Amino acid sequence: MDNLTTVSPSDVDGEVVVYPSFAYRVVYATIIAIISVVGVIGNTFVILGVIVYKKLRTKTNVFVVNLSGADLFNCLNLPWMSVAVLSVDGWPLPGWICSFASVSLLVSIGSSLYSLGGIALCRCALVTMNPTEYANFLTRRRLACLMAIVWTVPITVSLMPLTFAPNFLGFNDKYDMCIWDTNHWFSMTYNVILSICCFPLPLSVIVVSYARIWRHVRRHAQRMARVSARSVSGVVDGNGARKAPVNRRQMAVTINMLIIICIFLVCITPYSMILVLPGGEIVVPAFGVVLLSNSCINPLIYATRHPDFKLAFAKILRCKGKELMSERSRVQNTQS
Repeated sequence: MDNLTTVSPSDVDGEVVVYPSFAYRVVYATIIAIISVVGVIGNTFVILGVIVYKKLRTKTNVFVVNLSGADLFNCLNLPWMSVAVLSVDGWPLPGWICSFASVSLLVSIGSSLYSLGGIALCRCALVTMNPTEYANFLTRRRLACLMAIVWTVPITVSLMPLTFAPNFLGFNDKYDMCIWDTNHWFSMTYNVILSICCFPLPLSVIVVSYARIWRHVRRHAQRMARVSARSVSGVVDGNGARKAPVNRRQMAVTINMLIIICIFLVCITPYSMILVLPGGEIVVPAFGVVLLSNSCINPLIYATRHPDFKLAFAKILRCKGKELMSERSRVQNTQS
């Protein structure tokens, strides 16, 4: 997966030329290094924000922390990708390092997908259920089971090749990247396994969850539209005065989560489709950098759009962690 650098790959002696010159390698390695640095800093801020800011310690944000943890894990290993792409004469370090970087990438992608599915499920339950139903639906035990799925499936799929071919994962001398041997007999089968195990289930959960949210909001809007102006003012003057802002706030957070999901799908879908297309290997590198870049995008979205994360980041930057730890939530609904 290494070609932001390839303008038009060509064949030389029957082999694909991914990098027309060493300058392309330097550019690509630099982009990966930038993604790594931004991703490590940003995802560390996200995790730290949830730890120190009481209002961010919600059930939904358990999946947000998982997502950032997966991205952080990947970003910490991206420097090995830069080393690989600059290695014209093969991998210069012990082979297990490149193999570990390959596994970390696969685990990160899979865990991110399942974490996004968990986020969508939580937002759906939070928006469509009352507080009692939500608490009964998303119990600690059920949340723990979901966490186990988020990590068990990607780790199992990532380590599966070791049972068939111990040297399958590692340095790819066609693309000069720490992925897997695309010339191996198991390569196409593994591409299909990855696409089946790591894509359809979380994507289905995401689509169904946000479809239910849209239907719920639409029905609510239709009911409100049928209420007279006097009735509406009566509700607002009564108990609804404090509920309306909370609903708007929750919908704003839900939309932010949807944006994150959409960006991730835009980054991963082209690469996932190429995996199962015969002859698609030549364009795999073109989507590699887009896929990797997703590991550093989410913190930027939180920092610019999420009100609680914006506050947490600002105070962390001002070294007010103690203030965050002691700050009590001022919003009635803490399930954000």
